[in-house]
Amino acid sequence: MLKTLKPVPIFSIANTSDIEIRYEVKWLETDNWRPYTLKPHPAPDRWEAHNHALLPSYMGPTENINPRVRFVSNPNDSKIIYHFAALEFYSPNVGPDYELYRRDAREYHFSYDSRQETVQLIDSEKGLPVRIANQ
Repeated sequence: MLKTLKPVPIFSIANTSDIEIRYEVKWLETDNWRPYTLKPHPAPDRWEAHNHALLPSYMGPTENINPRVRFVSNPNDSKIIYHFAALEFYSPNVGPDYELYRRDAREYHFSYDSRQETVQLIDSEKGLPVRIANQ
């Protein structure tokens, strides 16, 4: 039974803002960027979230994984300038038919400051903005 368990890297991103957020995720250097959209939250303490797990077909070590997210910090600007952030993740050991839930994931969320018209990615567990990195 234990031989069927495998660590699956996972993180989650939610949208706690009142605007739609578009972003992209890339797990490995050889991957392509994958686009995602999060709808605005419909009510306080209710928001849409996406789990992002590395495909089970990946057989390499998890310490070599560097998941990244890119997003536009000013959605009202006509210029698209991506901001890049490296993310931490959890790696629960799961069996082949296990479904991953948000509680299994390292959690992040987007927030929006309407006065400055800026989007930030927040580490939900630390309560701090994620450090923006160079590409």
